Amino acid sequence: MDSNEEEGVCYPQPVTLDDRVRIASDFVKRCDYEIPIAIDPVDNPANQLYAGWPERFYIIDADGTIAYKGKTGPFGYFPDAVAAWLMSRFPRAVQPPSDVGADRIAKDPLVVRAVEYHDSRESWQLVIAPSNLATIGRGPDAKSFQLDAARASSLRRAIADRGFFGWKEATGWPNVKARTRSLTIRVGDESKIVHRYSFTEEDPATSNEEAADAVAFEALWDLLRGLDAP
Repeated sequence: MDSNEEEGVCYPQPVTLDDRVRIASDFVKRCDYEIPIAIDPVDNPANQLYAGWPERFYIIDADGTIAYKGKTGPFGYFPDAVAAWLMSRFPRAVQPPSDVGADRIAKDPLVVRAVEYHDSRESWQLVIAPSNLATIGRGPDAKSFQLDAARASSLRRAIADRGFFGWKEATGWPNVKARTRSLTIRVGDESKIVHRYSFTEEDPATSNEEAADAVAFEALWDLLRGLDAP
């Protein structure tokens, strides 16, 4: 595919398990993928058992039973249905109160990772290291710059003032064709990730509390997007 050529993700057809592991490892590295991956051996026993080619969703519940069995792709491939099942099974929740107060946010090592996706593709990424080195983008197109003390302090105050560590784990409703934003912040050894899904006409009614969470998320996101502005 032309898009694969443009993004440099074309590989010879794998003929051994090691070939498949190398390709999967490259994907994990390129995409900072943190979810464990299972790789089918070259004789494809898992594919034969689950009829997964070319693509198919299964959800295995905690007791080991198949809770969701999608149809084969591309016509029976519905990520939104999987997302809806998962969010129903694991409702959005507020993490228990932690000791990440304004004093710790002001002085402890801070790491921020913000990623935006559109139509299932990454469209923007920002990573801020404890040294206040900020990097936008990936690979050869990445742009790095040092946050000055004033902007670093302003970001820490915004994280504290908007109560990031008390937010729900997600706002909005998943829609793979729409915009999704993911924000991970680590202060010292405390880390939290929050997803912001775009609202669609099919979304359930949102509460005032969720609407307020969305406003707070967008305000912090706008601050991050503006960090590299003059």
